[in-house]
Amino acid sequence: MKEAIAKEVAENLLPKFLMVTDNSHLHARHKGTPRTENSHFKVSVCSEKFLNLTLIKRHQLVNKICKLFFDQGMHALEIEALTHQEWSVKYGQ
Repeated sequence: MKEAIAKEVAENLLPKFLMVTDNSHLHARHKGTPRTENSHFKVSVCSEKFLNLTLIKRHQLVNKICKLFFDQGMHALEIEALTHQEWSVKYGQ
């Protein structure tokens, strides 16, 4: 699922940077977690498509792109959605 998430996000947001991390193993015993794999992911993405969007709108956009994966059993998605300028300030790249 990790690769499929990366593919969908990349195709829709044309990012300058994208990293998808599978954190499912960190939540294996948490209440409400459906299973131990493909349940929790983090998406860190730098895209100019976020220009002039509020943080909530950015998250809504990423969640909409990832709806298929929620439908397939993904339980949680942590999102870091930054413009190139924001990314440069935060990470110096």
